[in-house]
Amino acid sequence: MNQKFKRILSLFLSLLMGMSALPAYAAPEQAADQSSTTSQTAETSTETNKTAAKQKISASGSITVGDEQVPFSMDESDINAAMVADNSEDTTVDTSDPAVKSVKKELKNIRVKSTKADGTEEKKKLTAEQQEQVLGMFQNYQNNWKANADVLGAQLPFYMQYNDKGEDGLGVLGEMLVLAGVTVDAVRNGDYSYDDLTGTIMTFMYGDQLGVKYYGDTVRSKRDDAIKAVKASGAKTEYQKLLVLNDWLASQDTFDMSYIMNMGKDTPTMAAENPKDPDHYQDVYDTLYASYKEQITNQFHDQIFAGVEADLRQKFYEKAIRQAVYTQALGGKTDETATEEEKAAANEQADAYMKDNEKDISKDAIGFIEDNKDFFGEGTAQQVSTDADAYIKKAETEGIKQEDGSVLTVEQMTQYAMENKKVDLDGDGVEDMTPNQAIPYSADKAASQLAPAIINYWEGNQIGALAIGKSVCLGYSKAYAYLVQASHPEIYGKNGASTDMSKADNWKEAKELYTFSADGKKVNTDGNYSVDLVRITFKANVTMYGETQPDFNSDHFWNAVKVGEKWYYVDPCYTDCYSEVMTRDRVETDGYMNHMYFMFSDTTTRNLYDGYFETLNTAYQDVATDKTYEDAWFARAKSDVSSDGTNMYYVYDSTNLIKQLNDSQMDQMNSKEDPKYKLVSHPITNTDSGDGDTDYKTLIDFTYKPDSNEDDTVVQVYNPETKNMETNDMLTELYAKHAEQADIYPSIAITCAQYEGKLYFNLSNYILSYDLTSGEVVTVKKYDTVYGKRDKTNAFGGMSFDLVNSADGADFTFRDHPIAGISLKSDGKLYVSVATNLAYISGKDDVSNRTKSTDSTDYTIDSKDNGYGYEFEESNYNPDYSNYSNDKYDDSMMEQFGYTKEINDNDEFMWVANLRGTEAMSSIAGESVEYKKETCDHHYIHFDETYFTKKKDSDGNKTDEWNTGESYVCTVCGKSVEEPTEPKKNSMGSNSDYEKKKAQYDKDKAEYDEVVKNAGHTYTAKDPQWTKNDDGTYSVTFDTLVCSSVCEKEKNQRDCLVNDDTITIKLSNPVTAQAEITKTEGSCTDEGGVKVTYTATGEADGHKYTVSNVVETGKGEHTLKSEFKWTKLEDGGYSATVSAKCEVCGAEEKDVQAEVTSEKKDATCTEDAQITYTAKATCLGQELTETKAAEVQEGTALGHDYKKSIVWNNDKTAATGKFTCSRGDFDEEVPAEVKTETKPATCTENGETTAYAKAELKDADGKVIQTVENTVVTETIPALGHDYESKFDWAEDGSSAKLTLTCKRGDDKQTPEVKVAKDEKSSVAPTCTEAGKNVFTATATYDGKDYTDTYTVELPATGHTYKGDGVIVWGENDKSAVGQFTCDTCKAVTEVKADVTEKTDNATCTTGGKVTYTAKAELKDKDGKVLATATDSKETVIKATGHDYDAKFTWAEDGSSATVALTCKKCNDKQNPKVTTAKDEKSSVAPTCTEAGKNVFHATVEGYDFTDTKEVELPALGHKYKGAIKWSEDYKSANAEFTCEACKDVQHVNADVAAKTDDATCTTGGKVTYTAKAELKDKNGKVLATATDTKETTVDALGHDYESKFDWAEDASSAKATLTCKRGDDTQTVDAVIAKDEKNSVAPTCTEAGKNVFTATATYDGKDYTDTKEVEVPALGHNYVDGVCDRCGAIKLPFTDVNEGDWFYDKVAYVYHHKLMTGTSETTFEPNATLTRAMMVQILYNKEGRPAATTNGNPYTDVPKDQWYYNAVQWAYENKITSGTSETTFEPNSEVTREQFARFMYNYAGNPAVSGKLDFVDADQVSDWAYDAMVWANQNNIILGKKKSDGSVVLDPRGNATRAEAATILMGYCKAQENQ
Repeated sequence: MNQKFKRILSLFLSLLMGMSALPAYAAPEQAADQSSTTSQTAETSTETNKTAAKQKISASGSITVGDEQVPFSMDESDINAAMVADNSEDTTVDTSDPAVKSVKKELKNIRVKSTKADGTEEKKKLTAEQQEQVLGMFQNYQNNWKANADVLGAQLPFYMQYNDKGEDGLGVLGEMLVLAGVTVDAVRNGDYSYDDLTGTIMTFMYGDQLGVKYYGDTVRSKRDDAIKAVKASGAKTEYQKLLVLNDWLASQDTFDMSYIMNMGKDTPTMAAENPKDPDHYQDVYDTLYASYKEQITNQFHDQIFAGVEADLRQKFYEKAIRQAVYTQALGGKTDETATEEEKAAANEQADAYMKDNEKDISKDAIGFIEDNKDFFGEGTAQQVSTDADAYIKKAETEGIKQEDGSVLTVEQMTQYAMENKKVDLDGDGVEDMTPNQAIPYSADKAASQLAPAIINYWEGNQIGALAIGKSVCLGYSKAYAYLVQASHPEIYGKNGASTDMSKADNWKEAKELYTFSADGKKVNTDGNYSVDLVRITFKANVTMYGETQPDFNSDHFWNAVKVGEKWYYVDPCYTDCYSEVMTRDRVETDGYMNHMYFMFSDTTTRNLYDGYFETLNTAYQDVATDKTYEDAWFARAKSDVSSDGTNMYYVYDSTNLIKQLNDSQMDQMNSKEDPKYKLVSHPITNTDSGDGDTDYKTLIDFTYKPDSNEDDTVVQVYNPETKNMETNDMLTELYAKHAEQADIYPSIAITCAQYEGKLYFNLSNYILSYDLTSGEVVTVKKYDTVYGKRDKTNAFGGMSFDLVNSADGADFTFRDHPIAGISLKSDGKLYVSVATNLAYISGKDDVSNRTKSTDSTDYTIDSKDNGYGYEFEESNYNPDYSNYSNDKYDDSMMEQFGYTKEINDNDEFMWVANLRGTEAMSSIAGESVEYKKETCDHHYIHFDETYFTKKKDSDGNKTDEWNTGESYVCTVCGKSVEEPTEPKKNSMGSNSDYEKKKAQYDKDKAEYDEVVKNAGHTYTAKDPQWTKNDDGTYSVTFDTLVCSSVCEKEKNQRDCLVNDDTITIKLSNPVTAQAEITKTEGSCTDEGGVKVTYTATGEADGHKYTVSNVVETGKGEHTLKSEFKWTKLEDGGYSATVSAKCEVCGAEEKDVQAEVTSEKKDATCTEDAQITYTAKATCLGQELTETKAAEVQEGTALGHDYKKSIVWNNDKTAATGKFTCSRGDFDEEVPAEVKTETKPATCTENGETTAYAKAELKDADGKVIQTVENTVVTETIPALGHDYESKFDWAEDGSSAKLTLTCKRGDDKQTPEVKVAKDEKSSVAPTCTEAGKNVFTATATYDGKDYTDTYTVELPATGHTYKGDGVIVWGENDKSAVGQFTCDTCKAVTEVKADVTEKTDNATCTTGGKVTYTAKAELKDKDGKVLATATDSKETVIKATGHDYDAKFTWAEDGSSATVALTCKKCNDKQNPKVTTAKDEKSSVAPTCTEAGKNVFHATVEGYDFTDTKEVELPALGHKYKGAIKWSEDYKSANAEFTCEACKDVQHVNADVAAKTDDATCTTGGKVTYTAKAELKDKNGKVLATATDTKETTVDALGHDYESKFDWAEDASSAKATLTCKRGDDTQTVDAVIAKDEKNSVAPTCTEAGKNVFTATATYDGKDYTDTKEVEVPALGHNYVDGVCDRCGAIKLPFTDVNEGDWFYDKVAYVYHHKLMTGTSETTFEPNATLTRAMMVQILYNKEGRPAATTNGNPYTDVPKDQWYYNAVQWAYENKITSGTSETTFEPNSEVTREQFARFMYNYAGNPAVSGKLDFVDADQVSDWAYDAMVWANQNNIILGKKKSDGSVVLDPRGNATRAEAATILMGYCKAQENQ
């Protein structure tokens, strides 16, 4: 059985047999979770950095208004309620709509979660008001759908079924909740809230509205394309039309696996390295933000307003009650008649009454008055209430006087509170911010949470599938339903078949399409509609990477379609991507399809998933029972099905999965035949129900067996002319290679596409075509070496690799990888997917962690997340691995079946990537490439691998240890070889194929043994240095070995090489090895020269190596190795013969007689007399000489007669020994050894210094033959005399002292008499604060010199005495202070610096603050004891800061009006005052013909000191201006300077400056972006030039430290900087400001491209981040006028084979224009023709100006005078530019190599001196005679290297120079001269 089929089959069997189950791999769209108690959180987008964890929006606390506290509370429910009310008011409910009718019934029965007062939850039915609001919202949702039916289609009956018993559907709202992420069980159990319900409807409504707004046109266009595709296909039956729609949708949509993998994860499993917001994210966010902001603002305002009024009313009541008590206490007196004592007593009584009754009055003041009417009087309560109403009314209209004398209305108090009073936003008891600050904060949180939900919602409908190009299964199904509906106007159109379905009003509504059973629970399936949805809820577990993964149970959707009166199932998602994505071993491959899921039955569905699904929500269980088309022709199609209008074409796969899945016994499986693959056609007829295994015509049979009893297959091709199938050897070879690659690369397929009479298909790494008329098969394109570039903004890494044209900028290079599939799409492009084994886990999983025992519950795909995956290719794919063989049976049972347990799983191959590229069909149609059979030169290495399966203990139970295994991997092709397992006979069934298995085992074992024997790296030298030895041989030196195969290139690209440190080996010591000639081609004297291979072999540090080098020489002389034989003659002389052999080519000549000459040399002082013999002979055309070792007449040397002396330098520090010979033939100076000796002086005696020199003359052996010595006195040192040091020893009280004098040179001591006296003047008595002292002076005299010393005796201070504490004395600024302490004894004041602490209550814009300073000083004694303390405090009042506004003016374009937005920099207060504009007639200037005019307008702001000026430019006539922005220092204004490029006239225009402020927060930096734009216009308003620029100022963030990475737009018009905090707690994306670098930008010329250099500056958090990008500006091209370019003067080329756009065009133009080269005819240049020697000298002759010859003739017999190149050769010969190829030949027609070209140019340049060497890998191939020339040419950029396909750069000295290359080199040479 085919291994791929076995693996897919086993995966299905795992469902049927109770084994590890597959994931459903599909999910509904996710909406934002509307409640923290929702059972399943919403899935947010992984590609936006604006999403965050769900946070409750709430605010609470109290707000102080005047002296009153207003209570305040608001939460998310309040906001939702407001949003609900806003979306449900004034809506007419259409109960005739079945969906609305169903919802209305549903609302009466459902129960939702509610929180009771005690905090516990309960389930409650919705109130009547809530039901009405939800119904109104749903009606609005329906109305929006109806208004956009041309984009959204007709609603499906799936959503319109409801019952409350859980038997059938969940109902409209229930299904919507499921789509929003609530589980089916949670819906049935009521585990969701009212907010969840309304929020879901709101998400759907916003999703539809915004989806239509931003993507509606795209969806409409795609719909029309799909319908056109159906018509163009020629499909006749409904099945065929549905098939075309199915396959067309597959070509448009891609399954978003990252959505599924990230679902339910706090940290995304699949994440983009450089994530970016989805398209229209900001638009969605802005819309939601505006809605939420309005509602939140109203919530804050209304609650505060109501709170203020309630508080005013309560205070009014309290004052009224108190006044009544006070009045009664006065006993009838008034304030005017009562005494002060009486009034005081009354007040005291009133206060006591209010205190005693405070609780009751606070609870209900009016009720309190009424309850105590005996005291207050009858009717008082009503009167107080009426008076309070009047009081509140007055407060609303006239205001109430405040303590500060101001009068404020309730609205003003509300606005003041919103502006200044803080509230608690997060329930932690801390008041965070004011309502005005909380409004944008809360709106941002809400919008940030709902916006990703809406983006994700699109992936669950046709918006994602058709417009965005990616979706989940529901998106496929909704898109397919929409296309089916649109293609059937006779059903879904109001006017029948002629209905224009492009108009929304023409679509039928649900109530016109569907009817339901009497109880409303089920749709009538025989109604007039044709498509619906089906949902299956899986309950299977998912095993990934050896462990069961959580959160993968999910729902999957597909379609039900009606054909005639029968219903069938179509799964457009699984049809598109099951064979790759869902089997988890490759990403979605264009063109690879699985039509098993097209037109299948409900019966088959339930059989397939029996036991592994919870519910199958379908209305079609009883009617979708027809299995006819499960075996139809399209069921076997494993590719796109394409059509030419007559036939449909596809790749046939004989595998009948449904049939095989129903037959799951292993012995039966073993009997199945291998699948057959064919390229086939099916005629478009009115019948589709034929047998899928015969109902086709074979065009190519890939698996034909000539002998049915053998396994060997060949490929046969149908020949339309002979009408026979014919064997095709090329395809046989390619299919064999494809089959081998299928064992290496999972899920590669043969796919096809029909185009203009040919079928294009892929096989191995070729795209081929089959001609439907002739049957010819042609290889169209080969993908040999390809390059992949990863899009790092895509979360699903496997779908992120583009096929790019070169290695430049590519992330990977791949060689000989197969094509996984091809698909021809409606854009006319062929989409090609090249297979790789770059896997999702590659680089994410630290495999070393799995070599140790691990807790199985810990290992998930998140826990070892170290990167973004897809970093290298995986090896050792196991086609034999299957789930059932691991889990269903134990080892013994497996052996009975003849199988062995597989432990080498394939989890590491999960979702391997394709490189996706395109080919325009119009460009490759008719093309062909040569096919060449290729075989892999295998290079196997040993690979130890850790698998994702677990070991078992002795009892057969799984342990926590991972299985390991070894294999041998070919690093060239990726093939893996494991030791085969010998088959065993099946004791449980048939053994018919045992012998075949045994034979295959023997073959595999032999291969394995051979691989093991030869495995391992083979080494060569890395960077070898080759040396040509003196004897003509070569040796090589190297210090590093490297694998000689591809391992070095692949080491970071294959898992088996990633950690291999033996690919490159640094040797312990450099190695130099002698090379031997291992191969010789040609002869030295042949015309083509000789090619010699030198090879060095050996072993270094235990590693064998082979190093080779090929040396090529042109025609030339032999490299001879010669041997002379000398013969002694009787007369004492010699004769000689010579034999020689060429070391290069092996030519040989022996025993040639030589001419011998002699020369005698007389004896000298040192040398004996001698005779030298020299032999000379000609051998193999070369003159050879050898000089015989001289014969010496020993003992005849004369010897020297020496004269010697010492010669000193002036200061006697150096000397030389001079030796001469009296015979005058010897004179030598030898450096003398100089030694200096000093006798030091003493105190009483002189000293001296002498110098001694000695020189030795030595012979060649180092023996001393002569010596000379000399000594001189260089210095006399006088006696020193004594130098005493004195030391006094004092008595402790200073009364006496002793003196000791010691000579410093230690040879004398003296103790003279000492006299001591007290120094009364210097002595000081002690005080309280200061110590005293007694000072004594000692004197002594010795040898005429006085010695003195002073001694001080300290008298300690008496110290202060203090009573009581000190006082604080403040500094001027209150920030410093001292403590003053007064001594009780001396009254002295001691100051001690006080410690001052500062506490600041900050002022705001509208309220004052204060600073409290507290000073404390302590007076301490020397031991630190506190003697006294002083403390004090002071306060400083801080005035309110007042607002500090930034003004942003917005002008009308003509300056006639303006608006201004004022934003407080400190508190974000916003104002929009009135702006008055006036034209400044004085400054305005009318335009003239030559000067620009302008209208100047001034704007002033009422009530504020802000002004702005706008100039409206009236452009001058006829000028061509270029402008630049000039900014003011603060960027708030700017002007532009426009300079006319023609006349240099300069105009200045004030720029419009727009300022955008992004305020800083605690965690993110802010910025002010100033954008300046100025336009220079003519009198008609035409814009002549525009100047724009952008500047930013930043506000420091509060703590992040970012590093930046820039992502540029391709044209550098914009850039984004991704700033990632180094501490990992924040990531920001900043739009960079782009500025053109005029200095480094280069304008293009006619022939040379220019460049624009842009600098991107991203400012964030007070810091600039910059990056630079260069954008090439194409050359302008010539503008010829009468054949001459009016820009550069270039002459228009007459050559038809040199076209603009050719890389050599400007080079040919240059040499043609400068008359250096002409064409080969009047109309041809032949750029690719090889340059000849005649052409070469003619070019240089042309450059020299064609001077006349100075001599007659030249020596070359092959240069006749009648040839066009005669004069050029003559000139070149005269000027030593050429010496010909021999003395008599020039060979004018010989081709010029690159090194010959260099030599010509070098000679022409005068053979300048050169230094340095060539740094190219093939530098050793440069001939010796050309080496200097090539160095010179390379250093002067005349000849550069060539880039090979593998990226290396070579010099190619022996390669021929084309005429185009010659033109290039000449232009470079000439321009270099021009620049000198």
